[in-house]
Amino acid sequence: MASNIDQKGKFLPTAGLRIKQLGAFLGIALVVLVFSGCGRLYGGLSGSTTVTRMFSNGNLPSDYLYYYTGRSTVPYAVIGLKPGYVQVSRMWQKMEYGSAEFKRMIRNIWEPLSEREALFQPEGAYILSAGGETIGIWYSYYPFTTVEELENGRFKIYSPYIPNRWN
Repeated sequence: MASNIDQKGKFLPTAGLRIKQLGAFLGIALVVLVFSGCGRLYGGLSGSTTVTRMFSNGNLPSDYLYYYTGRSTVPYAVIGLKPGYVQVSRMWQKMEYGSAEFKRMIRNIWEPLSEREALFQPEGAYILSAGGETIGIWYSYYPFTTVEELENGRFKIYSPYIPNRWN
């Protein structure tokens, strides 16, 4: 029977032990790789009839930065962010608060084209950071989106529109 001890009394690992060590190393490396992408912080939306009324009545905070996504004539969503917060997604375009274009866009939020889509009405929501802090407001037929929190008050807010969603 082969011994795992050399002439100086040092332990010599066997091939089986080396395979186990390599397996453990690869397992740990895989876990680190899988969870390294999980370090991102995500916020979300919290539906609010108050925000829906704010958009419906045109009673919106004037100090917010406003953006739209979609066509300029019929946007998919309009958002307003509190001072100190910036959205960095290229899918959104800035809007000037109170302008004729701003008012027209809110009136023209995308309208559904099918019976299934007609079940939805534009809804307002608070936009929340990963920590649950309100960073802005949302108005759209789409009651969902992804809100990725970056750093220094920067957020990537994804467009809610997904082509061919209902097909």
